[in-house]
Amino acid sequence: MKRILFILLIIGAFSCNQSTSNQKNTTPQEQAALTPNDGVLVHITHGAEDPQYPIMGLIMAKNMMIKKKDVLVYLDIRGIEMVLKEGSKIEFKGHTPGKYLQELISNNIPVVVCPGCLMAMDKTPEDLIEGVVLKDEEQFFNFTKGRIVTFDY
Repeated sequence: MKRILFILLIIGAFSCNQSTSNQKNTTPQEQAALTPNDGVLVHITHGAEDPQYPIMGLIMAKNMMIKKKDVLVYLDIRGIEMVLKEGSKIEFKGHTPGKYLQELISNNIPVVVCPGCLMAMDKTPEDLIEGVVLKDEEQFFNFTKGRIVTFDY
């Protein structure tokens, strides 16, 4: 029994040493390339009734995009107000959603809305600004290969 335990200890030590030596041979850049990018889901539920929430959510999405994170902006409840063609009255300290939305959309950051919430507002997909789409289950859950970090606004 002692001999079996000794052999298992040697095998375990050899295995640990191998994985450690393999990690030592990779540069930080190579290790980063092997690690999936984390995704950031920015969930915005507020609209004109409390404009700081949606503006801060869009700023967070933009900042995460600049940091090269995978980003998805999800709008539901009153958050949908800022992506309607009819225009939004959302403004907070000189910031409006339009500039941030266009920058996100032009950089291929998905901006998606809840279909049920859109319907509850008596709106259709045709009422949305260009580039904004209805939630698609595949896109919604597969926009990143890493972890999903969620920010709610």
